[in-house]
Amino acid sequence: MTIVTYETGIGSVGTTTRTGSTGIANAIREDIKAGIFVHNDRLPPERALAERFDAARGTIREALKRLEESGWVVRRAGSGTYVTHVDPVEVDSIIEATSPIEMIDTRRALEPEIGRHAAVKATKLDIQRLEEILTAFEQGPTDQKIFSALDEKFHTTLVDCAKNALMSWIYKQVNEVRAHDQWSVVKAKTLNTKTIAMYHAQHRQIVEAIKSRDPEKTAELITTHLRTARGTLVGDGLDMRGREFT
Repeated sequence: MTIVTYETGIGSVGTTTRTGSTGIANAIREDIKAGIFVHNDRLPPERALAERFDAARGTIREALKRLEESGWVVRRAGSGTYVTHVDPVEVDSIIEATSPIEMIDTRRALEPEIGRHAAVKATKLDIQRLEEILTAFEQGPTDQKIFSALDEKFHTTLVDCAKNALMSWIYKQVNEVRAHDQWSVVKAKTLNTKTIAMYHAQHRQIVEAIKSRDPEKTAELITTHLRTARGTLVGDGLDMRGREFT
């Protein structure tokens, strides 16, 4: 196995010895942590990285694949590899500044597409996991904290069904916002027996659409679900079809 030396050629970062794709991925990760490459920066092309690491292009591609799977970068065909990692301090600042409505609107932009992927890519085991969560719902969890935990588990499992590492990473950031104190206060004010039952019914419809392998129906149902959640937050009073209810 070849031992390679990594020198970024950017600033004064010293020299680090690395082995194979894992070592190269770790070295690039350390440069990102150090701020040499920041969010949305494009990494050097594969050829340049291969020269710096004295490594084969295939080894570089494997290292970049590892970084993408762990949510540090995203590779765009014909464009390059871009940093997706965000410094934790910046994340904390974003969480503090994000309102519950902004969080819901972000989910409305993201989750319908997640649903499309889930309807195509979900395995039998994935669907079984979703149905187990529905069963837990059906056992009558009217307690807000229990429902909130199950709701978060449902949507996180839905993201897992999409089989997309970047979507999963982005959704983790959404869940960080959902865990914030201001979101907990809003849930305490808006969750009641009626809304919990309505949300569960919508979850059931989403799972049935996934089982039917219907991407567009899944996306439509998720859009309706999140429109209902937004309406509840702002006091619009929307039913499970996104219409007003009394």
